[in-house]
Amino acid sequence: MDESRISLTIVPSGGDEGSVLVSDFLKQVDALKKLVGYASRTNTVEARIVGLSMNSPASVEIEAFNASNNAAVPVGAFFHDVYNVVEKAATPINLEREVFDTIKDFASVVGKGVNSTIIVAAGNEIKFDIIAKDRIDGIFGQDYSRHGTADGMLEAVNIHGKINNCALYPLVGPKRISCRFEEHLFKKIKPALGKYVMIEGILKYRWREKFPHAADIHKIDVLPSWDEQPSFEDILGMASNATHGEASEEFVKARRYGW
Repeated sequence: MDESRISLTIVPSGGDEGSVLVSDFLKQVDALKKLVGYASRTNTVEARIVGLSMNSPASVEIEAFNASNNAAVPVGAFFHDVYNVVEKAATPINLEREVFDTIKDFASVVGKGVNSTIIVAAGNEIKFDIIAKDRIDGIFGQDYSRHGTADGMLEAVNIHGKINNCALYPLVGPKRISCRFEEHLFKKIKPALGKYVMIEGILKYRWREKFPHAADIHKIDVLPSWDEQPSFEDILGMASNATHGEASEEFVKARRYGW
């Protein structure tokens, strides 16, 4: 069994005489390509079409391969997890939110022009029909909020109609955090525009996401620019007695392994 190959069969609602919209076909192929890309955390996995049938039902065979060396990549374990999501309403802990979103997106075309879709990977037959679609919709957990802080570049302030929105662009984590601020904070928001800041407030998280996607700002502080940061020469020797006379190597070892 070739664990790098995945087949996709799309069954139209009209049976053998039915047809599939190009938009539905492309949406499912694109979603399958994304799923293949999520199959490995260590390699950049791409997908290529190695088989195509235009008869009804339409079918496509895809091979997963390593983009750096063109070698085939086994994806059986990953699609076994996808099978458990679709067929058993499971939520494997190793699957991140983006995988569930893509599975949901893949299933979204079922019910109108598409009667069902079947993915076969490494012996797992994964059937997407109306029942599976409802099952997938039901597994998503609740989004949540908590008090916290986040830092990043502040941009895109919009105060039209007192909407009071802005965007935070962190160096790590999410590409963008959509923020809302109270009217009284505008005097602090305005001079912070285009600068690196620390916000504090209610951070909003989607189910299974590690980083916030939105925030209600209660406090904002402009952080020092890189030019204002101390150099290594500035901090050299500023805590000369930190180890109380013990050699720095022994000091670090004791704290690294002493517990």
